[in-house]
Amino acid sequence: MIKDKSITLNVSHLIMGAIILLLLWFLLFPNPTPNDLSKYNKQKQEIDSLSNVLKDLQKEQVELNKSIDFHQNRIDSLNYEIDNTNQQITNIRNYYGKKIRDISNYTPSQLDDFFAKRYK
Repeated sequence: MIKDKSITLNVSHLIMGAIILLLLWFLLFPNPTPNDLSKYNKQKQEIDSLSNVLKDLQKEQVELNKSIDFHQNRIDSLNYEIDNTNQQITNIRNYYGKKIRDISNYTPSQLDDFFAKRYK
């Protein structure tokens, strides 16, 4: 059967093991180099620059939206005026169309009065 065996380690084995572990640590987890930091800083500056450009574009978009709203309101107002003017023209056409149809029944003095009023 198994008898108690003692494991003996030499100091040199411990030192060699520690050195190997340190080498593995530095190989697996390298410290960032100044070149890596400069790349990071350059990318951060580009991101900040693009963020500022984006903010400026958003402000410009808000102003353009306000301008669009203003012009849309003006267009709606002008369309309303056009509709009112067209309605007035239709009413005037109907009124004078009726007067012109009835013109055959007018006396000469009524004709003179009609044309005098119409073409003042």
